Amino acid sequence: MKFDKIHITERSAVAILMSWMREIIEKHNLDLGLPIVETAGKDNKFPDVEIYSSRLSEDCILS
Repeated sequence: MKFDKIHITERSAVAILMSWMREIIEKHNLDLGLPIVETAGKDNKFPDVEIYSSRLSEDCILS
């Protein structure tokens, strides 16, 4: 049985980047919220990743 090659999709790449960002934030004890993947905003936009100004904040600093 022969399998076609598997390729990485945009969603996979975003998940890898989110994992690296989370690791850096935790390793360096940065006061940032942990990254969130595949959210839906009130404006009906779907950013790939969101990071908040702190873990308890609702202020999004990156989307």
